[in-house]
Amino acid sequence: MAAHFLLNARKIDMKNKKRYHLPDSYNYKEGDLLYASVSLNKDKVVFISEQEYENRKFVFDKLFGEGPDKLPVEPDRYRLIWMPGCPHSNKAVITLRLLGLDRIISIGECGVLRDPRGWVFSEDIGEVDPVLKIHYLDDAYLKGDPKFTGRSTVPAIVDVTTGAVAQNDPVNIPKYFVRDWKKYHKENAPDLYPEVLQKEIDPAGFKRTNRFSPGYCGWHVSAQPALFSLFPEQNPCGIEL
Repeated sequence: MAAHFLLNARKIDMKNKKRYHLPDSYNYKEGDLLYASVSLNKDKVVFISEQEYENRKFVFDKLFGEGPDKLPVEPDRYRLIWMPGCPHSNKAVITLRLLGLDRIISIGECGVLRDPRGWVFSEDIGEVDPVLKIHYLDDAYLKGDPKFTGRSTVPAIVDVTTGAVAQNDPVNIPKYFVRDWKKYHKENAPDLYPEVLQKEIDPAGFKRTNRFSPGYCGWHVSAQPALFSLFPEQNPCGIEL
């Protein structure tokens, strides 16, 4: 099982770089932001720079649209796979539902725990997704690319006609729902990507919540309730920690 969160480099003793497995290819400076990949079954934390994290390439990055090199925009063809503990997944599901696209794009949910092979549909009967008929999300990744050797991630959009992952760009999936699926938005759907704000939104890449999510900032669970003490009412949004 892995967790990802942001740490600040100024708290790292740079003389003990080997202890933190910091790559020599990056010149770390005080104040730099680092992503940490923590494996619960290993005693190692691997850090990468924010720039390296942002420049990650996603295997299934084809865009929605018309033409042979695009993913067709068709109702009842896709299934959005998410996991409740992932901030990117939450943004994708919230966007889908706010726009009313959950009428034509089904939703599948992985459990919050991974095993060595990846995300599992542990919340479904028999731990098998009722539509895709798979136990591991990784099986949908392998259908999309039999040579795939990376880590299967959420959110992911699966083509139910093939059972293969079609799109897995976690940052931009909400944007695709807003921009490319507009003709299927429900009546009076909110404008989540207003033209006057697009120049401000695009550089951030729909990533506004990353650095303020408990899953990304390295808080211990016992310290996270302190955030909610800042709200005027107890238990805002129905969330309990």
